[in-house]
Amino acid sequence: MRRAEWLQSLYERFYEKDTYKDARRWIDFKLLEKELANDQDHRKEEKLADYLNFFEFIATLEKMKQLSLVEIKLLFAYYLGQIKETPYCMEYIKTSNYRNLSNLLGRI
Repeated sequence: MRRAEWLQSLYERFYEKDTYKDARRWIDFKLLEKELANDQDHRKEEKLADYLNFFEFIATLEKMKQLSLVEIKLLFAYYLGQIKETPYCMEYIKTSNYRNLSNLLGRI
């Protein structure tokens, strides 16, 4: 029961709160590079970093065996796939040393 509540809190944090909404939209609608090109104060890049940090956290939990790959796929497969298909994200992940996320994406 506690595990289900914990998974629900991850779900709510990602899907129901507005924290990651902009970055999700930019990636979903292939607007990321355009948005970041007009980012003089780096606030949009910070939103992207927060978004990727969420998934780095998820990947770290999987590495620590606190989340299974199956659970991650059930909750976040679509968005992980979107990250994987976005060249800008993949380059950002590589240059910013998101090691756990990079590893996770390689297995999805």
